[in-house]
Amino acid sequence: MQVYPFQKEKLPCRMTAMQPCFDEENIALHYDQVYGESVERLNRLLNQYPQLQGWSLERLISNKLPGVPAWKEAELQNAAGAVYNHNLYFHCLCGTPGQEPHGNLKQVLVDRYGSVEEFKKIFVEASQSLFNCGWVWLNSERNGNVHIAVTNCNKTPSLTSLTPVLCLDMWEHAYYIQYIINSPSYVRNWLDTVDWDEANRRFTMSLSN
Repeated sequence: MQVYPFQKEKLPCRMTAMQPCFDEENIALHYDQVYGESVERLNRLLNQYPQLQGWSLERLISNKLPGVPAWKEAELQNAAGAVYNHNLYFHCLCGTPGQEPHGNLKQVLVDRYGSVEEFKKIFVEASQSLFNCGWVWLNSERNGNVHIAVTNCNKTPSLTSLTPVLCLDMWEHAYYIQYIINSPSYVRNWLDTVDWDEANRRFTMSLSN
């Protein structure tokens, strides 16, 4: 469990390993600059509040923050959300190109959406419903079901009642260099680079929580 001072999660593969879906320039900007600044911003904010420095990201996001003014609490939780979301986004990349969902996760996707293809179609549609910036999630529920959700800015789903299996960054910094305004292609290619082994592991782990 990471606590202050937070650090970027290590990329699970080389930046060039995601070509042609993501070129090195796109990943470098996103990982080194945007994600890196998110971590630095959270640490700067937490430097002012020693009482929170032993808290995990999940705890910072999901609870009232004692001794923090309401307006500052919103800023701090936004910063914690940005780090949490990027952690999961990058941790679930670097799959084998063309790999499909498998195991327990594939079965629940087929049960919920009818097919993997239909799940991907709805996931892309959900990504296009966001206005300006946000995230798309595949969440595991306590009963073993899954659902797709979207959050604005750097919000997360309820981390006390759900387990995020995947999250997709729909801020323009995630795709603009390579895809310009063609965000549906970005999403479809992202689904082709997902590490479905890791996604299946997270889903299976959620069943025992």
